Amino acid sequence: MNLTTLGHAAALVTLKSGSKLVLDPWLEDPAYFNSWWHFPPLAKKLPDLGKIDGVYLSHDHPDHCDPKTLAKLPKATEILIPAYTTDSLDRILGELGFVNIRRMAIREPFAWHGALLECFRTDLPWDDSALMVRDDETTLFDMNDCKLFDTTLDTIGKNYNIDVALIPYSGAIQFPTCYELASDEKLRLCAERRAGHLKYFVDRAARLRPRIAVPFAAGYCLPSTEQWWMNDINNINSPAQARAALEAASPRSHGGAAIQCLDMNPGDTWSAAAGLLRSMPAPDWSRHFEIVREHARELQTEVRAARAAETDSEPGLADRFFARFRTLLQERADLAKAANYKVIFDVRGAHGFVAYVDTTRIPAETGLGEIPDWNLKIRIPSIMLDAVLDGRVTWDEVLISFRLWFEERPPVYHEPWWALLHSTNRLDPKRYISNLNAGAAPR
Repeated sequence: MNLTTLGHAAALVTLKSGSKLVLDPWLEDPAYFNSWWHFPPLAKKLPDLGKIDGVYLSHDHPDHCDPKTLAKLPKATEILIPAYTTDSLDRILGELGFVNIRRMAIREPFAWHGALLECFRTDLPWDDSALMVRDDETTLFDMNDCKLFDTTLDTIGKNYNIDVALIPYSGAIQFPTCYELASDEKLRLCAERRAGHLKYFVDRAARLRPRIAVPFAAGYCLPSTEQWWMNDINNINSPAQARAALEAASPRSHGGAAIQCLDMNPGDTWSAAAGLLRSMPAPDWSRHFEIVREHARELQTEVRAARAAETDSEPGLADRFFARFRTLLQERADLAKAANYKVIFDVRGAHGFVAYVDTTRIPAETGLGEIPDWNLKIRIPSIMLDAVLDGRVTWDEVLISFRLWFEERPPVYHEPWWALLHSTNRLDPKRYISNLNAGAAPR
């Protein structure tokens, strides 16, 4: 088996049989409403990979399931997706015209082109997954950014002799970067989150016990002039930091040796026979923010063009907002009750307005203007709200664009409210409520 990292969470697995499986291909910039670009930059795109036998999509986030990239594939390409209860991936693939979609049963290995594949669903109510790939040479575990509880990780580490594990080491969430906070408090919270992600990287490696751990699924930057400062304080660690943390802890593999860390960059290839082959010198990660800023300057023409191509929202935005939320609050009354929050939407731009959603009342209420004692205020560009209401993007896509701003009392990232929003596409409401009732707080 050969592993080629393509960028961020995308990789190419070439099996001993010669068959090629692409993992989570986001290979066309930008993503997340013209905010995310790859960093380090891409070395290969889809046409450079030759004939693709299959594509695995872990979940529907655009940095894992990118319609621009997928549109370049033949429609008969086999697409492997987890058997979720929601249909977000099916809808995306259906709109793109794919006709060969395989829904993988969770935790049921199956033969594929001379290898065994096995899909693992996240332990959280959100749709996400990890993938085990085994041929008679190598066992690869693509954890991606899938959240798995410690007991699940321990079980996987004991039951599989993993050679290479692709493990997350950073995060992407609007809290606290896009929250109205005092500068020192925001810096403190961001630093805590970065340190926490490094700790998780080491802990996940220790539990999975692979021979080799690859820092994975965090190869992006925010190059627009109003966002570039976020690259320095956001949840983005460097692969070098992940390697240093792992080497300091020195956890052991299933064979008893210290786990080796490979900081693979776009275009790098690894195999058991040849080891690591770099396509180009690794970035100087000691200058992380400086080299991101240099790259951002190179991208300014592309960034400006992408933003300039955005169109204004359609008339009747407020009416569509109320229609959508009234339906949501009726269909998801249990989630609204669990949220128990007063939220203000401050919609800026063409056809903007101010409205509230009050889930502290039964039944929940919506209306124009502000209400007293609100818990959360969301400032959102009208073009982005328009895209969500029109079904062109999901709430996740606009939230993780880092183009919204939030004020919360207190600033705690109240998860039940976000669960209510995410129930429109990638959250299993029954699982979420069951976890809340059982006292198993999602993390």
